[in-house]
Amino acid sequence: RGFRGDVHLKYCVTGPANCMQNVDDWVKFGSYLVYEYRYEHFSPVSAEVPEAAWSNETMFMWDQPYFENRRDYWALDDISIFHRFDGTWRESEAFVNKKEESDMAIQVAQCCMETEHCENDPDSFLPDNKADECGGVKGWKEGYYMLRGADAYIAITALLALCKFLYNFAILMLTQGDVVVDKFVKKYLPRSCKPKKRAVMFDFQQKSDEPPPGMLAEGAFECQVHPKFRRAVVLTFLGPYVIALLWMFSVTGTYTVYQPFVAFNNEASLEQSTYQDRPPYVVPNSEMETSSGFLVFLCMSMDASNIYWLAKHVFCLWPAWVPEVSIDTNPRNNWLRVGKQKIILTDIQEIHRFSKKFCWYVTALYILGGMPWCSAVMICKSFWMTYEKARLVVGCVGFMTCFRAFFGANVFVKFHFAMEFVLTTNNDIRDDMGLSMRDQKIKYLGGYSALVVCCSVGLIIGTYYYHSKLHTFVVAMICGFFGGVYGVVLGLLQGLPTSPQFLLTRWPDEGHTVIYEKKTHCPCIFYCAYCSDMHTRVGYLVLFLDNMQGYQALLKGEQDIGDDFDPMAG
Repeated sequence: RGFRGDVHLKYCVTGPANCMQNVDDWVKFGSYLVYEYRYEHFSPVSAEVPEAAWSNETMFMWDQPYFENRRDYWALDDISIFHRFDGTWRESEAFVNKKEESDMAIQVAQCCMETEHCENDPDSFLPDNKADECGGVKGWKEGYYMLRGADAYIAITALLALCKFLYNFAILMLTQGDVVVDKFVKKYLPRSCKPKKRAVMFDFQQKSDEPPPGMLAEGAFECQVHPKFRRAVVLTFLGPYVIALLWMFSVTGTYTVYQPFVAFNNEASLEQSTYQDRPPYVVPNSEMETSSGFLVFLCMSMDASNIYWLAKHVFCLWPAWVPEVSIDTNPRNNWLRVGKQKIILTDIQEIHRFSKKFCWYVTALYILGGMPWCSAVMICKSFWMTYEKARLVVGCVGFMTCFRAFFGANVFVKFHFAMEFVLTTNNDIRDDMGLSMRDQKIKYLGGYSALVVCCSVGLIIGTYYYHSKLHTFVVAMICGFFGGVYGVVLGLLQGLPTSPQFLLTRWPDEGHTVIYEKKTHCPCIFYCAYCSDMHTRVGYLVLFLDNMQGYQALLKGEQDIGDDFDPMAG
């Protein structure tokens, strides 16, 4: 920081000996006024070297004629003297050859680490003994790579699937815990540990939702089942799954991936904060690792679980999975029963027709949700495309796997129904959306979603990316805002018929859909009583039954359901 004397930049071309002895040989070509640079940090400056100074013996000097050692202190750093290149220097043979050598060295390093920047198959691009080429790459260890690309998407998908399973299990235990425990006791405990059964005579006068043994409900129906349709669905699912599985096994080698992380109490030291990039970098003190075989197992399991869910809950491919459908208009019951699900008839809001074309479209969306997307991520990695293409292709397929893990195998059907309402211009539907927005659960879903996303993102960012607490807080708050927006949109869609429940047991055809309020009864009474409203949504039920005329008549409250209908048949 200069006090009074300005600094001058000079040059001399008469040779080192003369320049050191003759002050008059120095020519000034730049001046810097001290008051313009009175800062605590360095200021970048530049000066054009005169043509007269173009020589092989040119010397440069920074001179401050008026210097006061008690007040003046200043410094120079990072001095560069360069010549302006010719406009065609990039096309010169020397530069092109040097660039090719540098690109090849970088490509070798990328392929040694097997990152997404590697555009060649490492097994064919690198020699058999990789240590010859990769030994000089810092941090390289054969078969040991940082979590990246497709592997990272699979890990995130598995984490989302686990979180969703734990959440659904917690809701199930809260709402039907006694039923789950009783079923577990009956099915898995050995006979010696099971409680003894008591002989009880059935009382026909008791109040029960179940009909007496050997008797059917007032209106019992059977789902139409087409064996050829079942076989077609099985082939549609198993064909791509088996092909993708074999393909994934053939292209996935044996390696280990790891992800470094830091403990919560690992703070950045003064030395690390001073010499590393800001925000303060914290050295990871531990790491998580897994094998490629486990990633392949995760892909296989997650794809199979989605196919299983569709086969059981949508297409009912196993005879035991076909639900029993009955309607009881007795005022004591007054429900529509589909398997173990009971829909109170007063909760039914609307019944309307749909076309055969629409049914085919929904069937295609369900099948699309059961495709082996997880295996496709690992397969795409083996193509070794350019970085731009790999980032786009692997990213899109990886995002699809995460999307399906979060929303379920019927994600494409849900997305269709949601977009049908979001993008509509129909005023009546817009009014329904406005009424849904006024529901009290909107603020609870928005608030809790923001809180959960904020805490979880803050945990992940603070654990895996080693940044400062302020950086973690800012990122967590931004993500929490978007989480709150998601909660509001979710609450809006829950008040609209966007929760599909199709039972496609036959070839797609025209039929009727039942729109009803799917209520969830949480045990919260004094605290969090709004829990039930948060998990209540509007359902969209589609069935193909043997007597659709009688089914519709009972739903509408008509007692005449056809002369050929016998409720005791079966």
